Order: sequence, then structure tokens, then C-alpha cells
Amino acid sequence: MNRLNILDLPNEILFIIFNKLNMVDVLYSFVDINQRFDQLVFDPFYIRNLNMTFMTMKSFYDRMYSINNHVFDKICKNVLPKIYHQINELIVEQNSMERVLHNINYPQLYSLTLLGFSENVLFNHLTSNKILRQLLIEQIAHLKVDINDEPGEPSSETRAMMFALILSLCKQLIKLNFCKWLHRAIYCTYKLSSINFKSSTLTTLKVNVKSFDDCLYLLDGRLNCLSKLIIGIKIIADTSGTIDNTKKLPKLKHFSLMSYRHTLLYDSLIVPLLRRMVNLENLILYLSIIRNNKNYIDGNELYNDILIYMPQLNKFTFNIRTNVDKKNDGIVFSSNEDIQHSFRRKEYGLVGSYVETFTTSVEYKCYSNSMPYHFKSGMFDNVQSLIMTDIYPFENNFFDVISQSFPLLKELYIFNEKPQKNKQQSMTLIAFSHLIDLDLSSAHADYAERFLVDKHCYLPCLLNINIRYEPLALVTNNFTGDATRLTCSKLTSVCIEEPMENDARATTWSTIQNVLYANAIFLQVTLYHSIKEKNHQHCDLQLKKAIKTHQLYNNATFTTFQKCCDADSIDIELQYMYKHFISIIENDNELASTFPVKIRKVPKSLEDIVRITKFNKSEIRLLYKGFKQECPSGAVTEREFQTIYSHFFPHGNCRDYTTYLFRVLDRRKRMYFTFEDYIQTLSILLRGDVKEKLQWVFRFYDISDNGKLTKQTIETILRSIYDLLGPNSCIQQPLTDATIEKHSACIFEKLDFHNAGSINFEDFENYCVHDAQLLNSISLLSATAI
Repeated sequence: MNRLNILDLPNEILFIIFNKLNMVDVLYSFVDINQRFDQLVFDPFYIRNLNMTFMTMKSFYDRMYSINNHVFDKICKNVLPKIYHQINELIVEQNSMERVLHNINYPQLYSLTLLGFSENVLFNHLTSNKILRQLLIEQIAHLKVDINDEPGEPSSETRAMMFALILSLCKQLIKLNFCKWLHRAIYCTYKLSSINFKSSTLTTLKVNVKSFDDCLYLLDGRLNCLSKLIIGIKIIADTSGTIDNTKKLPKLKHFSLMSYRHTLLYDSLIVPLLRRMVNLENLILYLSIIRNNKNYIDGNELYNDILIYMPQLNKFTFNIRTNVDKKNDGIVFSSNEDIQHSFRRKEYGLVGSYVETFTTSVEYKCYSNSMPYHFKSGMFDNVQSLIMTDIYPFENNFFDVISQSFPLLKELYIFNEKPQKNKQQSMTLIAFSHLIDLDLSSAHADYAERFLVDKHCYLPCLLNINIRYEPLALVTNNFTGDATRLTCSKLTSVCIEEPMENDARATTWSTIQNVLYANAIFLQVTLYHSIKEKNHQHCDLQLKKAIKTHQLYNNATFTTFQKCCDADSIDIELQYMYKHFISIIENDNELASTFPVKIRKVPKSLEDIVRITKFNKSEIRLLYKGFKQECPSGAVTEREFQTIYSHFFPHGNCRDYTTYLFRVLDRRKRMYFTFEDYIQTLSILLRGDVKEKLQWVFRFYDISDNGKLTKQTIETILRSIYDLLGPNSCIQQPLTDATIEKHSACIFEKLDFHNAGSINFEDFENYCVHDAQLLNSISLLSATAI
């Protein structure tokens, strides 16, 4: 029998193989083997784009790009000296950049990608690395910057400074990519209003920003050659009103806007901006819009409000979701047939739409999207991310179709809390060969069984799962069964999205010991005995030894350990273990770079929260999802709270107001508040009786915590409110210190009817319950109060 040798393959096939392989592997494995391989590898069309990175995924969010030292040494010694003069485009990561750039000049280099850099490392290079700075100044026309950034982390001013520094350094820069999109979220955002920047060469920019103001800053003329802008905006809220949103933008030819969070300001901000783009040729919109007293956005409205102002437009790609309140009885909402008919113009091409009028929802939703891809025979082989949602259950045979129709799927989100009706029908083995991230946090336990039981589903690449505790415990038989062991043993990140029972914490800790992470047994036993002997120094030494000797470099291990230990009701020994675990990691450079040391809080169970609040389970789940979106860690520090408020009051100063409000929310004085603190406050403000609401208001004004209000405390709170609203607030008279003092004195005089110089709660309550206007205001307290 004849055996085919790789050397028997024609050059065209070998080129295809090389392009499928990682470039580092090709350079390491095929150079200096024989003359033919050298000729193929060093072909100018192959070697001109040099990628000196090798991606390893620890989890969906945690990606490393470093090359093995031995491999890197060989390439630097044997390959780079032979090809340096042919390289046009170069990709490097932070650990190898200096050696790649410092030892050799690249005379033909014009494109540079800096991949996986930490913020501080990159900033130091941009300010002090002479070789990199010279390269940016003299040669680089295309630059891509990828900064490591975790979801939920507050944005840094350093990134804005780097953006301005890059524009000032790069005298030849034409294209700049300075962002990261991942997992349907926008990371690496920053605020541009605090910096000065300009460029007379930049034509293409891809960037993420914090607010709509930042988008307007980019288009105010300081980038006077900009013709293509791809922008992600974290939140589209109110603007400062100081930036002109009417001046035409004749040079802009391509505009892409993505914002995943809901916005109420489509008509007042986005539409006026788009009307300025009179010569636009390509438009991309990805928006989620909330409308009051209006119908869904349809094709007729898009044409009349936007497209008619763009006579040069030849391509329009969009994905628009409109949410409307179903209580708007005076509006006749469009049917799906109406929506489809509105997109009949040739400018739209093929459009898909869906109107969602579930009776269980408080709102109607309309999804409209262009369909740029032409799928054949039910095969969606370009799709890598899929969201599945319905009020009717997904049956097993439907998942068979999905697995075959989406062969390259990497992210799958299932939103369906209905149990399967035909669960007993035979399940065939389905495979999602490329799936990395699976979200079952809003799915019934039946779907956890369908995906996590080894004999039902093959998930060879799965690293992350997002799931509620109860379905996970059920499908794993309280973490003791073998049916899910093959799939679960590969996971590097498990996010439990729902409040857990106290005994669930103990079970999860048992999971670490007995099922997934056996190495942690040694860690617990060693620490327990050290604590019993009160030998803290020995405890620290043994802990560090345990971590390093047993190589507990697993973020999933740490995250689960952290969730177990960071509970108010957990025993003192486990709390002590966690505290020292954190302190040792923080003080050891090697470990600090490995573990994501952050405050993380897991709230009480649903039953506990129902008992201590006036919300039902459905309302709690909805509020918890919103809370987790703003604060994935589950604990809001004062700085994070201030950052959240600044999104909604961009032209005001929220520092003092958030400090006083944070004090009330942080009831246990822990320097952070949790979902439990947040929802108890909401329960009082939304569902509490008059006395409960008055007690809360009194605590808010009682900034001295002495049970008394004075004229000074009232003045302090009022001043913080005026600062929060900012100079553009609707105040009838000029805002001065004298105005605030006069207002405070007037309020205090009404409350202090005993002329005692201070007011206790009884005085405060007695006045308020006899003031009809005040009682009406208190009855209208809503979630906007916090």
C-alpha cells in the first residue's frame, strides 16, 4: 500500500496547511528542515505578516499570548535575521516585544499589533521605550492595541492618556484600533473629555468609549481626516450639552455604532448625530432602545429620520431592538407583518424581524435586523455566537438541529425557564465541537441535563459555564455523580448566578474537596491545623507552599473557594483561611499575577430575600440580573458606586452625594454594599409604609449618625444634590452659597418647631405626616432614588 508523504504534496496544498497552523509553530517546526520548506516558509507573501504570539485560553476571558521560551529563542536566533527586511506587519505580546523589536530593525514595517498588554506595562513602554517610540514616530501607519481588561473593572484614566499619547507620537498613523469587544460587552472604555488629543493623518478609528459625549468629542474636528469610525459606547445617557451635535460631517464615509445597554435617548441624541453624516456610504447600527409613548422603530421611520439624509449610502447593516411599555393603551403597536412591510425599500435588502408580545412580560419587544449573510440549506457556518429564547420549551430534537446548523458555535446563551414537555423522548448524542462559553443562568434544569450529562452532549472545548446553583446541584447529583464528570472536569470557570442557600455553600466547598479540585484538600487540612495551634506564621508558610507545590493556579478553584469563604455565616476558621489566602497572594508577585483577588459576595437565597423584602421571586431575579450587570463581583465599593452614578449625571459632580448615599447602603460598615443591602433599600423605597420611608430619609440626612439633624447637615445634603444635578439643572434662580444657605434655613425652620437647634426622628416624622405635599412626594419614591 502506498503511503503519502508530506513532501509529496504540491506547494499549493502546503501553503494551505501553513495558513491553517499557528505561525510560531510553522517557523519553529519547518525552518532548516530542507531547502523546499525554507523556500515556502520564507515566501514574501507568507512571511510579510509575522505573528509572534501563541494564544492559550485559560478561560473564555483569560487568554495568554506568550511563546514557549525555547521556541522563542530558536525563532529569534535562526529565523528573524533571515526575514526582518521582508516584514510589513508584526504582532507581538508584552513578554517578548522588547527582544523582538530591540535586536533587529524592520525597514519595511508599517503595521504593528500590541496584543494582550497590561495597562501599566503598555503605558511604561509608550513613555520610556525609545525603540518603540521611534518606531511609532517614524514608521507605523496601522496600529492595533489590545489591553487586558476584566469585565466589571472600572475604567482607567491611564487608557485615555495612552490614546492621546499614541495620536501625538504616531506622525504617520492612518488606522488605529484601540478597543476590545468580547462576550456581548464593551471593555477598555475610557473618558475622553478630560484629555486633549488631535491627529491630522488618522482616517480610520476603532475605539470603545464610556459615554455619548466621548463620541461627540471624536467628531468635533480634532481628527480632521477621519473617514471611518467604528465605536462602542458603554452607555448612551444624557450629555453635558456643551458639544455641538448639529455640524455636518462631510468627510465621514463609514460609521459603526454599537451599544448593548438600553438607551432612552435614541430620538434626542442618536438621530441628530446620524443626520450630520451627509456623505456616509456605509452605516452599521447595533442598538437596544426603550421608547415611551411611541411605536416600534420600523423601516419607514429609519428611512424618514435617517436614511433620507444620507444620499450616498450604499450599505446599511443593523440590529435594532425596541422595547415599549405595553401599558401605552393609546398606541396601536405594529404587527410583525407591518414591520416586515415597512422594510420593503431596496435600501434595506433582506431583513428579519420579530415582534415579541409575551403575556408574562411588562413590555413588548421588536427585533429588526439586516441579514448580510446568505445561508444555504439551514447551515449557519459563519455564526459563532447564538442566543436562544422562547416562552415555549426547547425539545431535544430541536437541539439536534441546532448542533448541526451551527457547526462553529463558540458562545451559546439559553433563556428559557419552561420545562421540556417531551423530556422522556430518546436523546441522541449531540456535539458542539467549538463551544467555549455556555450560559444557562436563565434556563430550566432540563437544559443543564441536556448539555452537561456526558452521554447526551459532547463539549470538548467548553471552558466557561454560567448557571444557577439548583440546576447544577441537580444534574451533578449534589456533585457526587459520574454522569457529568467528563464535561465538568474541563471547566476553568463556573459562575453561579443565583443566591445560594447556606448549606449550598458547604456543598460547594465539599465539591472542591471531593470532586473537581482534590488538591484543595491539602490546603484546607494544613490551614485548619495551623489555625488550631494559632501558629499564624506557620499557617502562612504552609499556605504558600500548598499553593505553589500543588500548582493551584486554577481560577475556577479560587473563584469557588472565594464564594464559599466570603459568606457572612461561614465559620471563623474558613474566614481566616480566606483572609490569609488573599494576603499571601497579594504579597507574592508570582501568585498575584495568577489569581484574580477581588471582593466577591454571594447573596442570600431567594427564600431569605423574599422573607426580608417585599418583592417576589421573579422581581428579585430581574433586579439581581441588573445588579450583576453593573457589579459582577457582587460587592459595590464607594468608588464603583461613584462611577455608576457618573454615567447618569455626566455633567454633575456626584462625589459627595454618592458618599452620603453609600453610607446608608453600607449598613454594616464593611466599605462595600451587596445585593442584599441594595434590595432591602429598594424594598423600603418602593414597597415600604410611610414610616419606613421616613426612617430611611432621616438616616440619609443624618450624616453624623447621632440621631439628630441640624441646619448644617441639611445644608450639606442639599449642596451635594445641587452638585449632582450640575450647572445645567433646571433651577429657577442662580445657584450660590447664599441660595443654598437660604433654602436650608427655610427647611430647618419648618422642622425645628421646638427651636431646639436640632431635630430628632420624632420631630421629623411629626412634621412630615402633617404635610400633604411631602407625603405625596414620599409616596412617589421610586427606584430612581438610588
